[in-house]
Amino acid sequence: MSLPTWTLNELRSEARPWEGKAWRLVEAQNIISTRKLVENVHEQNILDEILDESKPRVPESCRHLNFLLFTPFRYRPYPHGSRFRPAGVTDGVFYAAQEYETAVAELAHYRMKFYQDSPGLEAPGSAPEYTAFQVDVKTPFALDLTADPFVQYEEVWTRHTDYGPCQALAKTAREAGVEVILSRSVRDQHGRKNVNILSCAAFAKPNPLQVQTWRILANGESATAYCRSPKTVLEFAA
Repeated sequence: MSLPTWTLNELRSEARPWEGKAWRLVEAQNIISTRKLVENVHEQNILDEILDESKPRVPESCRHLNFLLFTPFRYRPYPHGSRFRPAGVTDGVFYAAQEYETAVAELAHYRMKFYQDSPGLEAPGSAPEYTAFQVDVKTPFALDLTADPFVQYEEVWTRHTDYGPCQALAKTAREAGVEVILSRSVRDQHGRKNVNILSCAAFAKPNPLQVQTWRILANGESATAYCRSPKTVLEFAA
């Protein structure tokens, strides 16, 4: 299939309002990580302030948001390309999913891939902890790649490793003022939707709505994800 090309005006005309909830998984977010390095909470607060000052500045349009929301927009350059973000000094993308099961599937895929790409590396016997959090999204400018006219190019948008067409689309979409791109998850066997947020303006609320704690035990062949509340076990094969 030939690669699709879209002009600014075409994408502007196809953008539609969208609102909903989205889930994202990140490494465990808690207060323990720096606490063990100092004597008391006061010293921990000072250390955290020093560490934060050493990080890149948060974009002005994102500073009203909780750090979980603004972090993907903070770091440039971007060392490795992803589906909607090229490598280099590029604008951030908040990758999320409509269902937490899809967000877990996405992360489990990359945990398995890490071990596949690291021959001889023994997987740990314990399951690392991750934080899943839900955000509220509302935008007047969203593109849905699972609907017309984009769905006819689904094979292009859902390639497993060739992200060039998606990155090109996202670049033009940004220039057209698009804030969210909805796409079918390649890693979720049920094909549920991902919510790819291009702009901090798309967050309807500055803080997460819900938070879950997950543990994911993975190796190069499989991954098992556990959540205590809601009590859930998800299994994935490479």
